[in-house]
Amino acid sequence: MNLRNSLQLNELLIQREGEFLRVHQCEQAIAKILDGQYPIPPPPDLPSIRGNSKTTSKARIAPGDPPQRVRTLGTNETGYQIHYQQGEERHTDTTADRKIMQWLLRPDSGWNILSIKTVDFAGEVQEILFERT
Repeated sequence: MNLRNSLQLNELLIQREGEFLRVHQCEQAIAKILDGQYPIPPPPDLPSIRGNSKTTSKARIAPGDPPQRVRTLGTNETGYQIHYQQGEERHTDTTADRKIMQWLLRPDSGWNILSIKTVDFAGEVQEILFERT
């Protein structure tokens, strides 16, 4: 992907996140006004929710080692939550970009990964993909 396309893609992803935030804020306001009694319908069938129709086999990894690849997000998942350590500091970041996750998992990335989880729109953990024991 060239730099221009990469920048355009990043702009669109940021715009997308902003739109999801606005939907979330609207739903929170509706719930507050109606004391949570309004049955908000689920979002429309988005291409990102449909997921990948290809089936993949899960590779075995050694206990304690982060996976070398991360699977695509599932139907109710909107991002990857990664917990990592740099020096004495522990950090948590969330991204929907699978390519960023693939880069972080490279042995030469320098990241000490503690856990990788998938999360839904509200930030709730859907699945633990890796957790250092």
